Amino acid sequence: MDSDTRILHLKFDGSTMETGRVDAADFSHTVSATTELLRFIAKGVESTKDKEVHVDLIATRDGSFEADLAVTIKNIADVSPALLPLLADGRVISSAKQLIEVMKQLIQVKKFLKGEQPTKVEIVQKDGSPHVAIHGNSGTINVNVNTFNLLQTEGASKKLHKVIQPLLKEGTQLDTIELSEEGEKKPIQVSKPEAPYFVK
Repeated sequence: MDSDTRILHLKFDGSTMETGRVDAADFSHTVSATTELLRFIAKGVESTKDKEVHVDLIATRDGSFEADLAVTIKNIADVSPALLPLLADGRVISSAKQLIEVMKQLIQVKKFLKGEQPTKVEIVQKDGSPHVAIHGNSGTINVNVNTFNLLQTEGASKKLHKVIQPLLKEGTQLDTIELSEEGEKKPIQVSKPEAPYFVK
């Protein structure tokens, strides 16, 4: 396989959207920050650190503040049978879909922890492969090993913060930023009240 492409849908929602206006700098900032975050994730994983991640803005949808981003990992080799067990537990990223999944897990963990430190972290078996169970005040969330390793880096936190930064802007009429894969029924959403969780 020479390259793998997935569509990531980005949506701004809020009261200003009803007027048909949004701050161009905010929208472009979030598109740019999302691109930076996806590239950072790919560089942080052994299997994709030398691969080119290319993100194209396909189109903004008429009458809305939504955009589709084509996320492509170029020159990705077919995965050898020896690496298949690693794919199952998320230690190897072999597709654009897995790259996007790690990004969504990073967002889910930040929302889950609500700006607090985990109360406990442990390795658990999930579907026969190791995952990391992150315990917080509101329960437990399981993530793959790549997601957990990236959460430990300052770079991932800074890039996540940049993605949602327009929600933190004083006086913003933006209520949510939403990300979803093509055909996904339940998008991941960050609301204005959740935005401070991404500062820490």
